[in-house]
Amino acid sequence: MRAPLILLVIAVTVASAAAEVAVVNPDVAEKALSAERLRDILLGRVSTWTDGKPIVLVLSDDPQSDGAVRAASGRDDVRHLLRGWKRLVYSGAGAMPTVVDSVAAALERVRRTPGSLALVAEPPQAEGVRVIAPTR
Repeated sequence: MRAPLILLVIAVTVASAAAEVAVVNPDVAEKALSAERLRDILLGRVSTWTDGKPIVLVLSDDPQSDGAVRAASGRDDVRHLLRGWKRLVYSGAGAMPTVVDSVAAALERVRRTPGSLALVAEPPQAEGVRVIAPTR
């Protein structure tokens, strides 16, 4: 009885460890990104990179992105994450992330926008962006 439970816990842990990838514009100086810092960026608690440049958050309102958002931020999906951002904007403590309708559009926006970051479910096959796998 314990063995199946242990295997289930291991499977869930492995699945969630590979559930999200941060994609950044090549001008971003960060080489690594902790899962905690990524969560803080997604939740609006951190708004600048370690070199002081502003973070431009790009979110994809796409079902594929919901799992990555859930794994990284703890929010159910992109819409729930945006609800928290609206509170930040209303209070004057932040600016809304850029929202696009697909992962491809998010990758294109990241490629064109210095300081930008998007969260995707798996490493993309796109040029002009850099992947940072969040460390646990």
